Parts: sequence; structure tokens; C-alpha cells
Amino acid sequence: MQVVPNCDAALVGIRSTRGGGFVRNIEIGQHLKQTNRPRTAWVVLEAVLDPANIRHLRIRSLDDPTIVKLISEPTLANERLYRLIKQ
Repeated sequence: MQVVPNCDAALVGIRSTRGGGFVRNIEIGQHLKQTNRPRTAWVVLEAVLDPANIRHLRIRSLDDPTIVKLISEPTLANERLYRLIKQ
């Protein structure tokens, strides 16, 4: 995986899918909650590209900093799966 340069990593644009919906931007440092585990909160650490140039976001659990996930852009932007936490 390759880390996206800082200028691209600071703001990650999400495009609407064929099914419709709205466009949401995910920013480095934002906090999100999983909808199926509302007590689990995550912080966005960085954006990376996989070998096929698909952008993913590395997120870390706020409860346990040893838990880190790599989530695809569309998955993290899907409000049915993750919700933004107002800070």
C-alpha cells in the first residue's frame, strides 16, 4: 500500500453510488462510530492506495489504540455502516 500525499489525504472525497445518496467527505482526524457497534468509536489516521489504486482509509479504535483497520472509502462513507461523531 502506498500512502497518499498529504494534500490528498487531508480531504477524501466520496462520490455517490449508482444507488443514489449524498456525497460525504471524510477528513483525516474525524471520529466515526460503527452503526452495528455504537460504543465503538474510530479516528481516521491516513489515506492509502492499494496496488489497484483503490483508496482506503486507516482507522484506529479510540478505546484500544492497538486496534487498527484498513477500510475502503465507500464503506467508511456509507452512513448505514459508519456515522460521523460531532466533536
